[in-house]
Amino acid sequence: MTVLEKIKILERYVAIDPSMIDPVMEMAIDKLLKRETTRMGDMHLRIDSQIAAFEVKYNMSSEEFRSRYDAGSIGDDMDFIEWAATLDMREKVQRHLSMIHKG
Repeated sequence: MTVLEKIKILERYVAIDPSMIDPVMEMAIDKLLKRETTRMGDMHLRIDSQIAAFEVKYNMSSEEFRSRYDAGSIGDDMDFIEWAATLDMREKVQRHLSMIHKG
């Protein structure tokens, strides 16, 4: 059973009668969300560090890089492919963090 399937079962279980939820279950869920927030935050810091290294190495902001890369005017050097992928990963992590914080 996948994590998503387990969460859906838990959602249905809670929806039946929220007053029957054990406080330990709520604490466990809070702990999982806090852990995931910390994990995503740590990943965000590592990614930001990698992006900063690219910006220093090529003396270019990520915004300028992305614009030139997307336009095809900067080439397809392996570093550029990695930089673009790292920017994409940062956006993904930011979406995850935003979703967790919306609650």
